[in-house]
Amino acid sequence: MNSTTAAGAAWCALSTTDPSDLDRDGIADFLRSISAVRAACDAAEVLAVRRTRELSAAGHSGPAENVLADHTGRSSRSARDAAAREEACQLMPAFESALTHGQISAGHLDVAAAAHARLTDDVAEQFAAFADDLVARSQQLGVDAFDRECRDLARHLATMNDRNAEVDELERQRAASSVKRWVDRGTGMCNTLISLDPLRDATMWKAINQQVGRERARRLSDGQQPLTFAALQARAVVDIVTRRPAHTDCSASDPDARRTTNASGIRLPEISILCDLDTLVTGIRSTGAICETDDGVELPPDVVRRMACDAHIIPIVLGTNGEVLDQGRRERTATPAQRNALAAMHRGCAFPGCTVGFSDCRIHHVRWWWEHNGPTDIDNLLPVCEKHHHVVHEGRWGLTLDSERTATWTRPDGSVHHRGTTIDRRPRHVPLRR
Repeated sequence: MNSTTAAGAAWCALSTTDPSDLDRDGIADFLRSISAVRAACDAAEVLAVRRTRELSAAGHSGPAENVLADHTGRSSRSARDAAAREEACQLMPAFESALTHGQISAGHLDVAAAAHARLTDDVAEQFAAFADDLVARSQQLGVDAFDRECRDLARHLATMNDRNAEVDELERQRAASSVKRWVDRGTGMCNTLISLDPLRDATMWKAINQQVGRERARRLSDGQQPLTFAALQARAVVDIVTRRPAHTDCSASDPDARRTTNASGIRLPEISILCDLDTLVTGIRSTGAICETDDGVELPPDVVRRMACDAHIIPIVLGTNGEVLDQGRRERTATPAQRNALAAMHRGCAFPGCTVGFSDCRIHHVRWWWEHNGPTDIDNLLPVCEKHHHVVHEGRWGLTLDSERTATWTRPDGSVHHRGTTIDRRPRHVPLRR
């Protein structure tokens, strides 16, 4: 079946189906038909943009971005993004072919185009040479995971051409950092927008999350009404900025507390950075290397090497699939060592598709501590965000975890929602053969 026939069949399925009568599997088929039709439309739009540019060059039409905005109801930004797809297809024809045949979505093309656009001409040409490999990977990954692989490849190629590229980018981000403040006239709420480089952002949020944990524990021990997670975060920010850490847990008998406490007894924030040994030693990030914060924000290897001169380094041994082999101690709550071990495997919430970072997650006992006598052991622990923690405990969803850290999530009716690995820091698989 060619691409035109496939798109036509998908459209017939849509036009003759009432989704209000469908079960779960029927809805999944219905959505796949929508995706196929959308891909065909996006591919046709690439051709329309290309022709519009030809007409514009001859003086017979306006710019493609304006034509798209005028005749499709798009915003100016959306029109620019759609026009950029045509440029990406010119440079990487494999993506246009895959889009035409419904093998990828426009979202996959967009993230590849964005990674390509940020590179210098020489490096962009090298990136385009991997188009066939990237298309093959895009058919195996969702847009978010594919976006990371595109950025990884772009970063690796840029570093191979200029060892200082990542450091220079961090300095540009630091110079562009800003704080903006405004009042929402409708609600009267005061808003503060802080834009920071990844390193200072990680430091700030480590302090906020520590304060959230202390406030949560204090309210629980005092029997006070629990606050929402967002309210706890807001309270923590105010407490930190106004230098009012409400409660510290810096016991003199706690060596970790002494190491991270200043002369005034205030707990200083620590940030966790995960880096493989080869990258730390050489300062060069190869494909598949890891050099990032515990929430998955990439950092330049040379900056991490400098920080390591004064850092407390905790080695964690990983297996070939990225699983942590050292399981730590068994206690009711995960120890700092166990959290470090979990962060080495997971960037965030283990629920499929959730984008909440590790530092905002709770450490969940897959086999519950009280009801199932589940141990506080690495093999029984997963990071989950507040929302999906409630889904498991109060929402009657099922969750199991095998020895290879493959999780099975089941809906309340017992049907399987998702089964797959929870480890998302394993080495990347975009081949660098050229």
